[in-house]
Amino acid sequence: MINSPSPKTMLLFAAATAALTTAAFSPAAAAPGAAVALPASIAPLGRDVRVTGPAPAQAPVHFTVALKLRDYAGLVQANVAGRRVPWAELEARHLPTTADYDAVLNFLSDAGLKIDTRSKSRMTVQASGSAEQVSRALGVHFVAIQSEGKSFVAADSAPAIPAALAHAVQGINGLQPQAHAVKYSHVRRADAI
Repeated sequence: MINSPSPKTMLLFAAATAALTTAAFSPAAAAPGAAVALPASIAPLGRDVRVTGPAPAQAPVHFTVALKLRDYAGLVQANVAGRRVPWAELEARHLPTTADYDAVLNFLSDAGLKIDTRSKSRMTVQASGSAEQVSRALGVHFVAIQSEGKSFVAADSAPAIPAALAHAVQGINGLQPQAHAVKYSHVRRADAI
């Protein structure tokens, strides 16, 4: 046993990230220095969301950049076969490279954003900045909204990243903090307990 996440955990995390943030773009078609949009990183604002005006420039924005797994098909095959993938193999074949991770970190830092949390797996980077800084760095537009009786600053346009990072970035999560997972209750019959 190793003390790092199991391959199944990593696979589930990767599948969830991919499902939530699949980026619809073709990095090969992007010109060097061009920005590549990540449209799946946001959703249209729902009917229960009321835009109250422009986002305050200094409003804090926290978000997570999710990086892509390498050789995802190989990891899936190992999981289907029930093979436990050692951490060293995950690092060598499947997790994002150190170079790609560092490129994302450098992009965020160079844009004046704060790196809040780094992950050992190099799968995510949590970062933050003011709405103005994040807007400038990611080319995203923010608005002030109300949803479920609470006020938020949320993106109403897709973020974009430099084309040089497009091969490594899966998506950007957290730009719409009013969107959250739905919790379901599990009701058991009284005679089943």
